[in-house]
Amino acid sequence: MSATERVGRFEVNLGCPLGHGGFGEVFRAVDRTATPPLYVAAKRSRRAADMEMLRKEARALDLVAGHPFIIELLDFIETPGGQTFLFLEFCGGGDLFDRA
Repeated sequence: MSATERVGRFEVNLGCPLGHGGFGEVFRAVDRTATPPLYVAAKRSRRAADMEMLRKEARALDLVAGHPFIIELLDFIETPGGQTFLFLEFCGGGDLFDRA
């Protein structure tokens, strides 16, 4: 697998992990169709149970779309290779749990 993977309109930098959680890994990605290019967070899962959790997260984010204090869901993509990606608005500054 290369360090960069094309998923839909996004270019995911697998060599630049931002973190990982209970059901996935998060990588830096860029939407190359946006002008200027838009940097986003790509949350990826490869396990079946984790994929269902990402589907639920996507549905929940869709329900609160447009709220000024909730990160925006940009896209949800399931690849033919069995990976699930959530593409989210990127908020820099580190892990929220480190600040609590």
